[in-house]
Amino acid sequence: MNKLQAYSVIILTVLTLSCKKNSNNNFPDIQQNQDTIVSLENDKIKLTYSLLGGSLSEFQDKKTRLNPFTWKLSEDEMPENNKKGAVFQGHFLCVGRWGIPTSGEVKLGMPDNGESSNNWWKLDSRNAYDKLKMSCEAPLDGFTINREVKLSTIDPLMKVVETYTNDLSICRTITIVQHATIGPPFFDKDLVMNSNATYGFNQALVQYGLNKYEYTWPHINIDTLHISTLDITRSNTKVQYISTYIFSDSIGWITTFNPSLKLIFGYTWKTKDYPWLTIWNGLKNEKLSAKGIFFGNTGLGDKSSFEDRIIQTFHKVKNFEVIDAKMSSSKTYFCFFMSVPEHYQKTLSVLYENDQVTIKILTSTGIKTYKLTL
Repeated sequence: MNKLQAYSVIILTVLTLSCKKNSNNNFPDIQQNQDTIVSLENDKIKLTYSLLGGSLSEFQDKKTRLNPFTWKLSEDEMPENNKKGAVFQGHFLCVGRWGIPTSGEVKLGMPDNGESSNNWWKLDSRNAYDKLKMSCEAPLDGFTINREVKLSTIDPLMKVVETYTNDLSICRTITIVQHATIGPPFFDKDLVMNSNATYGFNQALVQYGLNKYEYTWPHINIDTLHISTLDITRSNTKVQYISTYIFSDSIGWITTFNPSLKLIFGYTWKTKDYPWLTIWNGLKNEKLSAKGIFFGNTGLGDKSSFEDRIIQTFHKVKNFEVIDAKMSSSKTYFCFFMSVPEHYQKTLSVLYENDQVTIKILTSTGIKTYKLTL
C-alpha cells in the first residue's frame, strides 16, 4: 500500500439531491437526502464523519476492525422536532443547549441539542493525507462552527479544534457539550473507566441542589439516603444513571478499557475549555446499550430550568461562557484508541503538550508510558 492509499480521504456520496440544492436549507428531509461520509485513515486508525449532523460515527482500530461508536438512534427514536434532520449517533456536538429546547425555541423550529447536531455540515477542505476542515451554520442559534480535524500519520490519535463564532450583533452566552457515546461490543459489563475528575452530582437529584448530595469520583450516589453507591469505574450494573463531575487539574481526561479486547479508548482536553464531564450509563430492554462520555462547558441540562443553568454554579464552576458580538472562541480535544498490555489495572494519567499525548498505565508488572504524536 503506497502512502497516498494509506492516508487517503474517502468521500462516499449517496445523496439523492445535490448539496448545492440544499445549500439554503439547513433542515433537510432525511427521507429525501441520505448521508454523506468523509473518512481519514492511517495504518492504525480509520475515522469517519457524517456531514448530515457532523457526527464522528467511526473511530476504527484497523487491526481488530472494532469501532466504539456503534451507538445510533433510529429515525423513530429521534425527538419529534429533530426528525427532519440527522439522527444522533457516535460523537456529535451540542451547541446552544444540551437536551430539550425551551417551549419558545421549539415553536421556532429548534431541535433537541441544537442545530449543529441536526443540520448539514459543509466539507470546506481536505488534505490527501491527514487533515480535513468542515463547518456548520446554525442561524436559529446565531452561531457558525468551524471544525479542523488532524489525524496522526503514525499513531492512533486525532486532534480536533472547533471555533464557535457569535454571528449576532449582541454579546451572548453559549453552552457546548461534546456528546460522545460508545456502544457494544466495545462497551460491555467488563468495561473499565478512569478519569482525573473530582466532585460530582447525580442529575436525577439536581432538584435538591447541586451540593447537597455531592460525591467524588469514582463514586455516584443513586439515592438521597446514600444507601446505593456505585463505583463508576465499573460497568457491571443494570442501573441507568447520568452523573456529572468537575476537575481540579488544568487538563481533563477520560479513558475506557475493554479487558477481553485489550483496547483503550479515551479523550483529553484543557479544563478551561471543557470544565465538566458527564457519564451516562444507558440501558435498553434491561441490557447495557450505551456509555455516554460527555465533556463540555456546562454540567446542567434540560432537567434544570434555563434560569438555573445561568445562575447555579458547582464549586464555583459555571454552566456557560460568554462570547461577545461577532467574536469567536476556539476549543481543542484529542482522541485515541489503541492496544494496551494484557496486565492493565488502571490509567494513571493522560497529559498533552505540543501535540504529543502521554498516557501512563498501571499494570501488574509496573507503570508503562505511551507517547502518541500528531
